[in-house]
Amino acid sequence: MLLSVSFLRPNKNKDIIHFQEKMGIRFEILFEENPNGMYFTGQIVKGRAIVYVDEQIPFKGIQLRVRGYAKVRWDEGSGKSSDVHFDQEKYFDSVTECIDTKGLEQTLSPGIYAYDFQCVIPSECPSSFEGLYGRIRYDTKIIVVRPRAFNKSYSMGFTVLKIFDLNPLTILRIPAKLEEFKHFCCGPCKSRPLVISLEIQRQSFVPGELIEFKAKLVNNSSTTVEQVRVTLNLVALYSVRTRIKTKTEKIAIAKKKYGAFNKNTLFEFNEKLQVPPTPPTCIGLCPIIKLTYEVAVTAGVKGAHLNPFVAIPVTIGNIPYVGNAKDLFEPNLMASNLNNDIAPIPPTNEEFPPPSYEEATFVLTTYDPKDSNVSDKTVEKFIPRYHFHGNMPHIDTENTNEDIKE
Repeated sequence: MLLSVSFLRPNKNKDIIHFQEKMGIRFEILFEENPNGMYFTGQIVKGRAIVYVDEQIPFKGIQLRVRGYAKVRWDEGSGKSSDVHFDQEKYFDSVTECIDTKGLEQTLSPGIYAYDFQCVIPSECPSSFEGLYGRIRYDTKIIVVRPRAFNKSYSMGFTVLKIFDLNPLTILRIPAKLEEFKHFCCGPCKSRPLVISLEIQRQSFVPGELIEFKAKLVNNSSTTVEQVRVTLNLVALYSVRTRIKTKTEKIAIAKKKYGAFNKNTLFEFNEKLQVPPTPPTCIGLCPIIKLTYEVAVTAGVKGAHLNPFVAIPVTIGNIPYVGNAKDLFEPNLMASNLNNDIAPIPPTNEEFPPPSYEEATFVLTTYDPKDSNVSDKTVEKFIPRYHFHGNMPHIDTENTNEDIKE
């Protein structure tokens, strides 16, 4: 990391978007020529951390930290029988002593202290992800170490994207079809089958593309289907290596719902789901978080039955196939006026308009209070951004862990 120290006047540049005020001390973090903090693996994250001191403060140093890490955590049980499962993986952690007092207490005089930082993002880092039980996070933190009191700090996250080119995955360009037969009850009471089938035009996509699907439901059973849902699910598998424990989170990041269907009915439909801003499939890059996707049809049936479903795995990348632009994007999306000045754009296919970078719509939580041992701190709200080809629709997402009886 490169570091410089200077006194300066308050910066009124319009690119300043990260600022926090605390009594006697204020913090600000800026990313150079990149106000939204968007980077690809292998690039250099650089910017400036500023500490505004309004009054004399006893301190024992100022630290600047740029890091990338993955962390998982969840609880099982309750009361005395509760158990906490935790694991973490470090990708990089650059710590600089901006002011090193050698452990001695000194006085920080009123003024403005600015520290420039610069750090290379390793090429093997996975894309940013924020989940309910874990996260892959990258951030910059400025810490004022204080004697006989909690440290004061400010942390700002930035998004890192790993390039995932779909073009080498030619095998995933073929259609896929799956069918499920569900019988209710058993023995002499066994019902005739409820048949669910799903077909998609191929098995890999990028955010913004349209997943064309054909679904059919044949209800030969005596059970009423109260609702049918077609969803694109993000499936996050969290792992703790020391205890060989896993936890699954399933989020419906795009969905369509259909009404009730009585017994002895047939229903067919051909429609599309648009892939929202979301991280690419992540298998093997992170040992404790695995990200996969599936297109699923679920029949919500009446009574105390498990909801039957079919699910076809799909792969999400961020560089689309050559030759798909006209077929898989709506015409109005191809003419979009996209804002691409927030980050350098990696090589992509010339037939596609350059992607925009949109906030994820599925993020349920952005801050774990157990993430750091610094007690007096502020963590700026952070939602990662991802590639998106086209105009952003309204997206209604939901965590499907509890309300789908699979």
